[in-house]
Amino acid sequence: MQQLTGKLECVSDTAVAHVYFENGIPKDAQTSTNRGDEAIKELVLWRKGNYLFKQGLRTEMSSVERSLQTVLLEGVALLDQLKHLEKAGLVYESILVQKQKNLGEPELKLMLSKGHPLDFQTQKVIYDALSHKKTFTDLLRDHPMEQTQWAPILFNLLYCGLIEIKAPAATRGGALDFLGEGKQIIQNLGHHFVRPDTGIVSFEALLYFLEYEYYRYEAYNWPLSIIAFEMSLRRPGSAIGETEPLPIQALSSAAMRIGLVKRPLDLLTHFQVNEFAILMPNTKASQAAFVANRILDALTVTPLSPGIDRANISLSFGIANLPSDGEDIESLLQAAEQARLEAREGTFPIVLARTQTTRI
Repeated sequence: MQQLTGKLECVSDTAVAHVYFENGIPKDAQTSTNRGDEAIKELVLWRKGNYLFKQGLRTEMSSVERSLQTVLLEGVALLDQLKHLEKAGLVYESILVQKQKNLGEPELKLMLSKGHPLDFQTQKVIYDALSHKKTFTDLLRDHPMEQTQWAPILFNLLYCGLIEIKAPAATRGGALDFLGEGKQIIQNLGHHFVRPDTGIVSFEALLYFLEYEYYRYEAYNWPLSIIAFEMSLRRPGSAIGETEPLPIQALSSAAMRIGLVKRPLDLLTHFQVNEFAILMPNTKASQAAFVANRILDALTVTPLSPGIDRANISLSFGIANLPSDGEDIESLLQAAEQARLEAREGTFPIVLARTQTTRI
């Protein structure tokens, strides 16, 4: 490819990318989440996929700024950091804990000086965020970052002895465990909000809880997000856009996986007639988008039930937020549904209401 001109197309199980070359020099690169140098760096991190080079194709776009050799070396270094973190046990459910607590800024700078040269303030923000133990998922939800951003920071914090990675908790204690057997009486109240045919909270219950969250938004100006999404089955030979509800076994499996991704305070419910929603109090749109991506991965990584997998599941997510996308509950729900329809008809499975064209 030293002197070739054309387009390199790359496809993995979860993403697509392309790189345009002009006389062997990369000119424009794009993945689902990055463009330019960062996109090439991201491609280095792919563990598997297929590629095709289409000779002679050109573009007027120009996004690659640095030499291919420089970017590839950075990508390889980033891959080594990711492998080190994985070897240390990092998964989305891992618990991240500060190993060195109550450090002043001079001490923190001194310890970080042993690692790779990164922006100190960015590292400090992430270090401070771990003052109370939280999962890796919690960290990325509160501080949305791409893989090319979080990997060097976590590697530095781990390498410099500032954090430790603990295995996921086997079970999570409930806030009302102190009630003992009396806790069951409280839990039984929640059954009135659940549809018996699916085991998922009803749309009417969503509106009930949404009203209270809206009052909190008004009183304290806390952001409020909702994810409206379709989760249905495409039969072989069916018309474009024609789907049917998931069988109950697959739906139960999907609900369980979503429950492992969302926070305990996030509420999975039915939405409108055949859709679903997640109510997310005190959550920005970018944080909700991260959760939507995690749910998308969780629902497609393995079959939900025999014969029901990524090849025949229809998934589309629309995200709306207060105050960004409306002034009241009605406008919030309308914005989420419109974004979901945009996702269903478009290229990207996750759409933010205020952009309606961008996958996060």
